Amino acid sequence: MKRSLITHDDYCTFMVSKQHLNSNGEVFLLLIICWLKLLNNTHL
Repeated sequence: MKRSLITHDDYCTFMVSKQHLNSNGEVFLLLIICWLKLLNNTHL
């Protein structure tokens, strides 16, 4: 069974582009969460 996997970087880029389209508090929060997860992965 094939699943389309999205990489962490692609997800972050997608969130950044959405942030530019509509500066929404929720989108900004997701971007921060994404960034924190990226930092977490770097330490692990």
